[in-house]
Amino acid sequence: MNKAFGLLFILIFNITFSQEKLIPLTTNPYISKKSPVQTKNSHNIDSTFQSFTYGNINLPVWDDFSINKFVDYNLGYTDANVTSILYYQLMNSGNTTALSSSIQLCDSTHARTDTVVIENGIELSRGTSYFTTGIPVFVNDLNSYPVNGQTKTLYNECYVLIDSIIEGVPDPTQDTLWFIGQHPDSLPDFTQDSARVFFGNMNNPNNIWIDDYACHNYRYAKNPKSLGVVTFDGVSNDGYPYEWGSANSYGYADVLTSKPINLSGKTNVYLTFLYQAKGYGNSPETFDSLFLEFYDPNADKWFNVGGITNGFGVDGDVADDVWYTAHVPITQSVLLVDGFQFRFRNKATLTGLLDHWHIDYVNLRDNSTDADTIIDDIAIVEPLNSFLIDYSAVPWDHYSNLSNPNSVMLSSADLTVSNNHTSAKLQNNGGLLIDGNSFSLPVANANWNVGLNPYSFGVNTQPYVFPQTFPGDTMASFNVKINVATSSTNIYDVNDTTYFNQEFKNFYAYDDGTAETAYGFEVYNARLAYKFDTYEADSLAGILMKFIPSNEDISNNIFLLTIWADDNGQPGEIIYQDSYFQPHTPNYAGNKNQYQYYKFNNNEFVSVPKTFYVGWEQVENEMLYIGMDLNHDHSDKIFYNIGGGWVNTSFQGSLIIRPVFSTKLNSTLTTKENNDEDLDLSIYPNPSQDFITVNGISNTDRIEIRDLSGRIVLSDTGNRFDIQNFANGIYIVSIYNSQNKRIYSDKIMKY
Repeated sequence: MNKAFGLLFILIFNITFSQEKLIPLTTNPYISKKSPVQTKNSHNIDSTFQSFTYGNINLPVWDDFSINKFVDYNLGYTDANVTSILYYQLMNSGNTTALSSSIQLCDSTHARTDTVVIENGIELSRGTSYFTTGIPVFVNDLNSYPVNGQTKTLYNECYVLIDSIIEGVPDPTQDTLWFIGQHPDSLPDFTQDSARVFFGNMNNPNNIWIDDYACHNYRYAKNPKSLGVVTFDGVSNDGYPYEWGSANSYGYADVLTSKPINLSGKTNVYLTFLYQAKGYGNSPETFDSLFLEFYDPNADKWFNVGGITNGFGVDGDVADDVWYTAHVPITQSVLLVDGFQFRFRNKATLTGLLDHWHIDYVNLRDNSTDADTIIDDIAIVEPLNSFLIDYSAVPWDHYSNLSNPNSVMLSSADLTVSNNHTSAKLQNNGGLLIDGNSFSLPVANANWNVGLNPYSFGVNTQPYVFPQTFPGDTMASFNVKINVATSSTNIYDVNDTTYFNQEFKNFYAYDDGTAETAYGFEVYNARLAYKFDTYEADSLAGILMKFIPSNEDISNNIFLLTIWADDNGQPGEIIYQDSYFQPHTPNYAGNKNQYQYYKFNNNEFVSVPKTFYVGWEQVENEMLYIGMDLNHDHSDKIFYNIGGGWVNTSFQGSLIIRPVFSTKLNSTLTTKENNDEDLDLSIYPNPSQDFITVNGISNTDRIEIRDLSGRIVLSDTGNRFDIQNFANGIYIVSIYNSQNKRIYSDKIMKY
């Protein structure tokens, strides 16, 4: 979206039906974290990764984005592809040998003799002479890389001698001002220090892309040609906008850069790729552009190949949701060398998840022709995420209590397979793998026809039904792998397979965990209700919700969490509602698989029938920005009331609202031990995949996390802790005060 349209954006972009709205996201909830090793220490370079080397790759370079081919910068210091150099601050004059670790030196400002002449109580003059025992020392600057230094004359004497001549008579007593050990501030100017700098060798030829500003995903494109695309927008690789604030902020945004490629001696080299505007995102405006750039390694220069006016159709005439093919020859002799690179860039509004372009099937090869644009590949188009009717996740207790689990399984699972060639292809049997158990999938027909092929297979018959017993009996997770086998002539088979985890925890979910838009109302006292038909009547412990950050901070706006009974297919009698004295506010959890947990007033449980509605009554007339998953449509379950009765939503999608039940898992997770102190401590999110935050902890308290064997896996201070490398399971969290007294204990689950 260009600057000319910026001021109009707020007025005309929001899709509005009867006061309900969808808005584009400010942050990217598909991104779970940014790579930590790229963040340098602002004070010194110790223990930082300072550079990465990339081995040049050879043709062909191909990526359909069905798997992640981005360089992974999450390196450990002891990884096999990591090297390091230890730099010392103080070296001999030749910069070849480190000085002693106990050495203490000063420069001439603190190693000298001052002669002071005083008459009538007034200092008339001061002369300075320097010690003659200075030594040349090469001093390195350990605050920045590359490490540079210079030779300085330093002194072992870290003091100033003061000779006084008072009224023409030398004072026989010589005063000494020491700079070592006399008081807390009396320190030498130079002591030995060191910094170890790390370097990553990223030569894995299976990784193609050296940056990750564009988002690799499986959800933002419409009718992709294969599993996965890469998406360009106005959000950086940390999931947040390049610039907060004004809708007029506009400029270069994402970039996707290849590794260096060896084109030496190659002929008839072509770069082909597919691209689409909008998809499930925001439509780019006329000047919101996608660029292709080539790198000339000899001139060390990037230059624009195609863009707004002369490229591959990115000129304002591109229709939303349509896949186009770009086919670009590389004929310049200066580019046909070892070290060539190419990259994609976009210009966009920099304040949100806006102006979407999606790229697929990138293919750089030689011995090609102008007409060589056909993709000889058969691929699954979009992943599955559940074998259950309606739900992506349900409570384990509810599922394991069913007398007939077949009743909640899909009668058939529906995949779409794309034949991207120009002729039909033979089809073979596919395969299904559930937790290592292998089953054959049927052949739907004799051929994969050109274009999209619906492919369905039965689910709710043995042996596809998930078992109802599982070790631990509090939760279960089943790994599912689905392969649609294709003809032996199919060139690329990685996109013939899709995976998902069927989760059974303590909540119901319609969504896949990722929001493509935000939903809400700008009406005082608007009510939102989300219908759930559950497997059994039970007690609700709380609600998981994903509110999405926006340029407008509404985190202080209150709403009344509400539960309704069913009344002939619409929300009926209120079962529970917050009081105005204890309302809730939107707390943000923008990343993928992160949610905020909302408890009921007084931490009570709420008994609900099998069919009930979860939602809120808002107080202000500002949107609360609840996340909506556009890839799974459960709009028949979404109702709103702005004063004229309950109405079914006009939008297709699933809200990211998940009711949590008081199952065995919930009881395990909420067993707490509070000692004598009156504490207001809480840990969220729980369960968690990446990080936990402890509210109410002081900076002198220590957190200790143990696994169920009693082994300490984390001991630290602070209030936010990284658990993403923990094995899935239950952990005991203990908090100790400054006297090492345990003041709090809780259980968390890592999944």
